[in-house]
Amino acid sequence: MSLRKLSDYQVPSEILGNMTLANSVAEIVEKYIITLFHHWELLGKNYDIYVAWPGRSLVNLLKKKNKSEEGFEPHVIWLSNLVFGFNVTETLVSWNWDLKDLGVLDDIVQHVKEKHTGLIATHGTLSDWVVWASPDQHYKVGNRGHIGNSTTDVNVIEETTLAALLGIPQLVLWEVTRDTAAYALCADQITMPLGLALGSTPLLVPYVPFNGSMRLTPEATFLDWNIPEEFTIRIPATSNEFGLNAHTLVGW
Repeated sequence: MSLRKLSDYQVPSEILGNMTLANSVAEIVEKYIITLFHHWELLGKNYDIYVAWPGRSLVNLLKKKNKSEEGFEPHVIWLSNLVFGFNVTETLVSWNWDLKDLGVLDDIVQHVKEKHTGLIATHGTLSDWVVWASPDQHYKVGNRGHIGNSTTDVNVIEETTLAALLGIPQLVLWEVTRDTAAYALCADQITMPLGLALGSTPLLVPYVPFNGSMRLTPEATFLDWNIPEEFTIRIPATSNEFGLNAHTLVGW
């Protein structure tokens, strides 16, 4: 129903104003949102899957000593779409998916190591973006806790971070090196803008643009999929606004 028809029906102005705002937001979301295509119901035919929101409840899902006890005790943990780690204001607390901040990272690390659980991380799980507003004022946007904050987080034997579990513990060394260089540049007023820009540059990005062209690999011929040998994926918002057919994600 259009807003013009709502006006014809004499909808109260305060409701109509909210509808106008909602309509504007809906148009923005429809234009820029990433197309969702997680068909969990298809995977659920062959696998026992539990989709959970990042939080303290994850600890209970990891624990299960016997069949009668509550818990899930997964054989594989798939961390997907954990792009944001906001810790700026209380209003953004629900957008902080940094497992370190949530107090569950140690439990996940322990479960993976003790149970030999598989670990898959995609969609910006190791996105480390921190915005430097000034040399002393930093705003965490990504999940820096998944990589580490200092050289004390480097331990190839007793892993304490997701990056270390995934075989790239050296990431935190690059973090420290970049931050040290940024602080050095910020010490001078002339080079401070460059230092702030360097400090605000993430090592890893959640998505990588590509031309959308995909080809079947020799291994895929055994899967009996009814798809052509070569095809193109197009995401309208990405293609129309940025001139890129699609994007892929960084995963480990």
